[in-house]
Amino acid sequence: MILRIFTMFAMTLFWTSSWSQDSLSLSQCFQLLETNHPLARQVNLTANMSDVRQQQLTRNYWPKLEVQGQATWQNEVTRIDIPITIPGFETPTAPQDQYRMIGEVTQTIFDGGTTRHLKSAARAEHLAAQLQTAGDLYRLRFQVHQLYFGILMLRQQRQVLERVQDELQRKEKQVSDLYAGGLVQRKDMDLLAVEQIRHRQTLDQNHIQETTLVENLGELIGKNLNTDDLFSLPNGTETGQVPRTEWAAFSAQRNVLEAQKKLIATQRLPKLNAFVQGGIGQPGYNLFDPDPAPMFLAGARLRWNLGAFYLDAPDRELIHLQEEILRQKEEGFGQGLSLQVRQAMRQAQTYERFLVTDEEMLKKRTRIKEIAAIQLTEGIITTPDYLREVDAWYQAELQYELHRIQAIQYAFEALLLAGK
Repeated sequence: MILRIFTMFAMTLFWTSSWSQDSLSLSQCFQLLETNHPLARQVNLTANMSDVRQQQLTRNYWPKLEVQGQATWQNEVTRIDIPITIPGFETPTAPQDQYRMIGEVTQTIFDGGTTRHLKSAARAEHLAAQLQTAGDLYRLRFQVHQLYFGILMLRQQRQVLERVQDELQRKEKQVSDLYAGGLVQRKDMDLLAVEQIRHRQTLDQNHIQETTLVENLGELIGKNLNTDDLFSLPNGTETGQVPRTEWAAFSAQRNVLEAQKKLIATQRLPKLNAFVQGGIGQPGYNLFDPDPAPMFLAGARLRWNLGAFYLDAPDRELIHLQEEILRQKEEGFGQGLSLQVRQAMRQAQTYERFLVTDEEMLKKRTRIKEIAAIQLTEGIITTPDYLREVDAWYQAELQYELHRIQAIQYAFEALLLAGK
């Protein structure tokens, strides 16, 4: 149904067929929005942050270098008391003031998969943030959509008003000739002049509103626009089929929670690393040698936090609750979106049905207006009667033209909402 509306009405609007080649299309506005808006640059920055975070986590596998130094004094040291005195032999005693400078290199051998799951969680978190920003950017399409169609409707109103002005000017010339011949009164001339002034005021108001919308659109898409720029009514081939990023964002958030569950599981696993120490101390490893000595030590460390087996239950329950909340959010979003799409499609169908009666009314109003113009010239009706028919003709034509645009606007909005 939606594409049928595009097919029926897009080519019937007279400005699209002649200006579409040089005009700024709605799909081009979307492209400019996604290129120039600050949110688009934020998406790229989030992607760069993800790369930096992955590089940072990769360094968990790199050797860690640490230097420690200490100087101490202790009031008592270990002594060996020998009850027998041996000539020329003195029992060695460790010094009370001790100094030590040691460097240690540690290499992770097995971290229980912690780094791997940290990287997975970081990727999921950055993707979720990136998709959230992309979703905000996608929602800005609706502002562009409203501004663009608002401009089209204002321009269509202006063209109808200009046709009414042409009609009134032609009639004023005829009435002026009749007035010169004494067949009509001065007030008939004044009534036509007042009506033209009223329409000029409407045209001025229309121009102000159009200027505002064009400037707002240009600011949103990052392009300098003015009222001389041409716009074309969208057709079925430029519906901008971009899927709603919210669905991918929900999926990314589920991946984040899944990665967090795996990260919690790693707390139950042992951690193993190797280390090498080297330095100088006074004393060294030989406590009974008071002179500075080199120190070297190599080994492995095993750590296993057994408390994680009974302490991580609240963390697991918290993630379970977050998963349920996410499921409810996704379901609510789907229901709301379905309602919005259905409403937009019904609006499009409504305006499509209106067009049948609008066209019939316009034909009749045009015929009535033409007869009234002849009757005014022949003196059968008064100028106010004629102006009422002109105004009714204007309203009928404006309604017909706007309904044509609105039928396509809501059909396009349904596609935009659905992410197609």
